[in-house]
Amino acid sequence: MNLSVRFFVFLQAALWVLGSLSAQAKMIRWVDANGEIHYADQVPPEQSKFRRETLNKQGFVVDITAAAKTKEQRALERKLRKLRKKMEKIVAKKKSRDQVLLASFRSVEDIRQRLSEKLWALTTLQNIAQGNLKRLKKQLSAQYKNAARYEREGKAVPKNMLKEIESTEKQIRVAQLEMGKLIEKKQIERRNLESDIDRFIFLTQPRDGEYISADDQPELITASDIGLFTCKSETQCDIAWEFAHEFVVKNSTTDLDIAAENLIMSYAPAKDTDLSLSIAKLRSDDEPTKIFLDIRCRKSLHGDQLCASELSRQIRSSFYPFIESSLASDQKRTNALVSK
Repeated sequence: MNLSVRFFVFLQAALWVLGSLSAQAKMIRWVDANGEIHYADQVPPEQSKFRRETLNKQGFVVDITAAAKTKEQRALERKLRKLRKKMEKIVAKKKSRDQVLLASFRSVEDIRQRLSEKLWALTTLQNIAQGNLKRLKKQLSAQYKNAARYEREGKAVPKNMLKEIESTEKQIRVAQLEMGKLIEKKQIERRNLESDIDRFIFLTQPRDGEYISADDQPELITASDIGLFTCKSETQCDIAWEFAHEFVVKNSTTDLDIAAENLIMSYAPAKDTDLSLSIAKLRSDDEPTKIFLDIRCRKSLHGDQLCASELSRQIRSSFYPFIESSLASDQKRTNALVSK
């Protein structure tokens, strides 16, 4: 077939498509396994497994139906869905905490005053526990002296006296444990203060972003890697978290919104070209801690296409290798911390 004939055939096909689009409210376009493009108002059942696009009468794509997924792809989606549910809980908890923070305080000084009150109450309990511990140690010392007097006289220490000594020793251990808990609680309150102050300052500054709710999450994407790093230890997890933070900042097109102990999230995607990344520490009593990467796009036709694109797949699939290689390059520091 020479060039002029082929052009004539192509022109006829194009005119038929345009005519069909004008006559129909919509047209469906798909590519079969042989790479051949089809146009029709209905898809034959044997062709329904292929990805297809719905065109309006102007020829613009108004809807996309994804290709039928393989068994492996469906398994990946189930895993992603499970991980996302865990992440949504973390996001919801963080958002709730922010609401409480803004409702409870009007200024940084209010937060400092609340901390001062909590520390005063804890210090009072600590002083009471310290006095009780001092009394018990004095009591035990007297009991030891009485028992020693029996031994010097060659007499057996009475059983009730031995029981009293054992009881006092037990009370001392309980009191020491309580003291340790109070000291630890004071340290936690101080750390929470620093975190609350930083977050309060951030929340009270003008900003354009907003949180992503569960309803705003995009459709699950198909990928060869779900973006999940499993920690070998909590120490390694702390270091991996720093690198994961770096990964989010580097690959997100929106600025950072949240940077907390168990959640790092960039602002919601505002444009069809935005990629918003987030990571969460997923903790479980019977499994090692995991760091999960999630990618969010704007909830739109083009946003869904971006989240299903090769770019998103590459970002997700590069997360685990990035953490692994970063940890390997920082092995000296990792070994030093793990050995402590």
